[in-house]
Amino acid sequence: FSEAQSIDTSLINYKNQNNNYDGYYTLTDLTGKVILKDVMSQNMQPIDVKNVSKGVYFIKLYFNNKLESVVKKVIIE
Repeated sequence: FSEAQSIDTSLINYKNQNNNYDGYYTLTDLTGKVILKDVMSQNMQPIDVKNVSKGVYFIKLYFNNKLESVVKKVIIE
């Protein structure tokens, strides 16, 4: 993403194995520090990253408070 203002959530398939959206996501830096955290929903809006520093991040999905998968590596320039 160049000068990213938001992350398009349509790029993220965030349904769990039971085909529902109950859970939350985190945006973490390379050290594992949580930068953003929010609940997921079927009509989720883009993730606002305009106040996030340049760098490499990971979007992680959690269902029932367990990590489901690391979905996407995100580079904010």
